[in-house]
Amino acid sequence: MVAGTRLSHQHVLSQLREVLRQVDEYEGSDPPPVGIMTSDNRRTWAQSRQILAGEPDNKRILSLIEACLMLVCFDDPLPTKYNLATRTSHRASLSKRSSSLNMTSSQNTSQENEGTMRDEVNAGHQMIHGGGFNHNSANRWFDKTVQFILTRDGWSGLCYEHSCAEGIVVIQVVEQILQCIAQENQRPDDAVETLMDDQRQGEARAGGKDPGFPAPEDPAPLPTRLEWKVTPVIYRRIQESADHMDRLVEDLDFRILRYLSYGRNFIKESKCSPDAFIQLALQLAFFRCHGQLTSTYESASTRRFRYGRVDSIRANTPQVLAWCEAMVINAPIEDRLAKYEAALKLQTDIMVNNILGRGIDIHLLGLREMAKEMGLPSPELFTHESYRIANHFRLSTSQVTTLSDSWMGYGPVVPDGYGASYNLHPDYIIFCLSAFKSCEETSTLEFGRNLERALDEMGVLLQDRAM
Repeated sequence: MVAGTRLSHQHVLSQLREVLRQVDEYEGSDPPPVGIMTSDNRRTWAQSRQILAGEPDNKRILSLIEACLMLVCFDDPLPTKYNLATRTSHRASLSKRSSSLNMTSSQNTSQENEGTMRDEVNAGHQMIHGGGFNHNSANRWFDKTVQFILTRDGWSGLCYEHSCAEGIVVIQVVEQILQCIAQENQRPDDAVETLMDDQRQGEARAGGKDPGFPAPEDPAPLPTRLEWKVTPVIYRRIQESADHMDRLVEDLDFRILRYLSYGRNFIKESKCSPDAFIQLALQLAFFRCHGQLTSTYESASTRRFRYGRVDSIRANTPQVLAWCEAMVINAPIEDRLAKYEAALKLQTDIMVNNILGRGIDIHLLGLREMAKEMGLPSPELFTHESYRIANHFRLSTSQVTTLSDSWMGYGPVVPDGYGASYNLHPDYIIFCLSAFKSCEETSTLEFGRNLERALDEMGVLLQDRAM
């Protein structure tokens, strides 16, 4: 939209091309990387924003950015050796995909031969944080709910700010976009010409004018360059934010595991809930890594209720612990199967109850906040050590299902924890695993290996059950 007028696809495309042209031809000094400050602690960024908004021109730019629907970030690709991608096995692979955007087929072949293609983990770092201040982290506005990211070597994705909506909402938007693109690409040329004819006839019937859609021959409005006015104080805060961001980026241990032995179909054919099955696999992997279970969070959508968002599906139950112990000592098959059935049934019930609004966490949160609003002393429950342990989620998980071969990753929520999202496809499963390098107890490599082992053993267990 420009001045209340909706632009056509062609106009939007011409504007994006003009932005890239201006950037490529720009010969002035580097613009101040104001965006890096949005990566900072919320209080720190709020203070920086207040200082920045002291200039009227900056205040206008802030209003434009904060009122827009989304951002589009054009990135340079991260260096191929930015990350050291390590396979967890021959069946859990990190795929390397070629891209044709901004490349000829001969360039693609040349890159493949030279071994310079980036893998998914490399692209994942690019989408999550941009690679650090010297790469693309300043080319972000981390307050925005959706930032679409496009790289010159053809990768695309988004950086998503979580506070205003759950991942499923953003995923549905992206899936619809991908479906529209696929339909446009499959449409024959004569169908496109027919649509254009219909549009011309409609404009003729309306007197040749449609105030909402500029005619194709109308020139698209040129994009406007936004110029920040930055004081020495802001420059100092930019540098502090850049140093802080680089420390965070350096600390992220991120890995993508593609489990290729089976997927959703096999689990369903075995009469198991796919989500409960994966939760048990994650518990067994954690138990093998650390010799114990831990407080586990999985988001349960409660959007069927007014103002509903999520509750927490917990998975570290006594039944799961008994099953993990039986698996580790390789107990008799009858014992392992019986404990598996008990753990799976309970996990499935917990999942269903949370989705139906019968979970515990949001109710407890509501009671805690009501006490604050009513000026009452906090109930003893909320200061008890058991409550703190129960809410220290060393394993933060989420099922992120897509129709496309895509994935969503995020970082851990506690310093000694893991992030673990999973996407179940019919014949394979994608996991995005994360931890912090500064924690000596955690490793996505070890966790990934134990997760693969857990899935292998559970596959054999289900085959034995079927016999």
